[in-house]
Amino acid sequence: MLRIQNIFTLKEVKYMILEPGGQVSVQKYNQYETPNNSDLSISPKESSIDYLLINNGVILKKELDKLNKNEAWLLQLLEEKGHKDVKNIIYAEWSAIDGLYIKSMI
Repeated sequence: MLRIQNIFTLKEVKYMILEPGGQVSVQKYNQYETPNNSDLSISPKESSIDYLLINNGVILKKELDKLNKNEAWLLQLLEEKGHKDVKNIIYAEWSAIDGLYIKSMI
């Protein structure tokens, strides 16, 4: 039951409680806890929804509509990144934070 919680030695366990349903609740010693972003003084990156704009060389116009963008806008972004032929693009995703990510055959 401890291995399911990614605990492979009892020396990591500070408290262990057998719950009424047969499960085990565990509190590890602090030195064995997984650090989080604040422990490491890391500012987490904001997240946003990614939109699949090109799939197998086909522009997905419905996704552009969701962004209130048009095909000319997308073609301009592609050209800025050195991609002139949409048919060579396996997929292209766009997010407000990361911009355009392109995976092409070339």
